[in-house]
Amino acid sequence: MHDTIRDERGFKFGKLPTQVRHSKILSSDAKVVYAELDDRAKEGVCFPGQKRIATDLGISIFRVNRGIKLLAKEKFIRIEKKIGRKGLRNEYTLLRLP
Repeated sequence: MHDTIRDERGFKFGKLPTQVRHSKILSSDAKVVYAELDDRAKEGVCFPGQKRIATDLGISIFRVNRGIKLLAKEKFIRIEKKIGRKGLRNEYTLLRLP
């Protein structure tokens, strides 16, 4: 995430951008998926698998997929298909927030 905060135990916390946190359009699933993508992004780009996101967040792949689709539809992220070592993968780019 953009701002990293650590508690007294050294655990890392992120700060969700206000435009995402206060969005009336995004579901709670989309917001938590955005936070995960933001945490993984290097220079605004990342490519985790949906199964990995679901496992790490403790939610279903269906909910991850629905969140990603909503984020893309509302232009919070862009999804591009890329060819990787294991075949096709999605590359997620975090877009400039309004």
